[in-house]
Amino acid sequence: MPNAKATVRQSELTRYLKAWKAAYDTPPAVHVQPDGTVLLLPSNEPTAGNEGELTALEKWKARHAVT
Repeated sequence: MPNAKATVRQSELTRYLKAWKAAYDTPPAVHVQPDGTVLLLPSNEPTAGNEGELTALEKWKARHAVT
């Protein structure tokens, strides 16, 4: 079965994200509805301060560590 046609083009999404970045400090949560409607909502994650955050590999190692 061939892939379904995209309801939102990359150029449209890029334009939306550039406008969001110009207006807000936080990254958006992007929700694309089945009808092609794009919702950009504020996320609660700060853009700075990722220093103490674990990488995906470190999280996996922590979950699979022998205790």
